[in-house]
Amino acid sequence: MILISIEGGTEKQRDLGEDAIRFFVRKLLPGKEELTIDLKIHNLIQYDIAGFCEYVDENEVNLESHNRGTLYDYITFIAHECIHMKQYLTGELTTEGKVELWHGEDLTGLPYKEQPWEIEAWKGQHGLAKEFIKKELGITLKLAKTLSPRTLKKMDWSRENKFTNDILEKRKIHGIKTIVYKKAKTR
Repeated sequence: MILISIEGGTEKQRDLGEDAIRFFVRKLLPGKEELTIDLKIHNLIQYDIAGFCEYVDENEVNLESHNRGTLYDYITFIAHECIHMKQYLTGELTTEGKVELWHGEDLTGLPYKEQPWEIEAWKGQHGLAKEFIKKELGITLKLAKTLSPRTLKKMDWSRENKFTNDILEKRKIHGIKTIVYKKAKTR
């Protein structure tokens, strides 16, 4: 049985999160029958990340997803973390303390953009998100990029920009470096 518990976010985000995770598990881990997934939806921009995956054991993972952005962004964040979930559960990616092993090879300290598990997740996230949005939600990517996952209504960009700018200003005041990523183009 696939058990999913979700904390945080709005009711719409929790429903979307559960549906997306179930879809991604079917795609990435066909035949996986026993799995417990805990998803926490909250503000991660303050940490310069959009998501996080923590391996607990062969049948349990903890996922975190950022709670802002468009519906497309939200589903893409979850897809990215589900690819990491697959990597952990299949043994492709393992960690021993702070040591990161990819297919048994110690790649600790490798720059983020060169980490093979991140390259795989970045390459796969858009295709998975696109498939979920089109097949399960029945909407276009163009529409998904205008909707809020919190309400499934049009994004309030002025509110979203104010939120992001407030976080960036706080980080600047405290001398915390912020990495700014370019928006990904949809295939």
